[in-house]
Amino acid sequence: MDLTNELVEHPVFGTGKVISQDDRRITIQFSEETGEKRFIYPDAFEKYLKMCNPAAAQKVLEDLRAKTERIQEQQRKEEEAAQKAMEKLALAAQKREQQRKEEEVARKAIKDLAPVAQKRKSSPKIKQPKSKQKMI
Repeated sequence: MDLTNELVEHPVFGTGKVISQDDRRITIQFSEETGEKRFIYPDAFEKYLKMCNPAAAQKVLEDLRAKTERIQEQQRKEEEAAQKAMEKLALAAQKREQQRKEEEVARKAIKDLAPVAQKRKSSPKIKQPKSKQKMI
């Protein structure tokens, strides 16, 4: 709904007339001494502006609700994305911790086996008895 030429009330500037509007801004002409003022649309109608025409006021309320819903949906999506990112980070941290534990176990096993391997190298080789010859 085009709000051009609709009357609005402002608590400080008084009554004014909408002279232009787009999706983000609304421009209102107040008295000659106050002049033209620009407001963010529809946000300004939450606190500062009030439509004089009830049908126009209803349209503004619908626009406010729609904007609020868009913002809430965007916040919900951002929260979901943040939650997924946190879950990925937690999973990566768990994997790193598991790898660290596995490496620690492997290092300990190598350390424990080192003396055994050292003994094998230093012990004299025992000759194996010759196997019995096969009978023909």
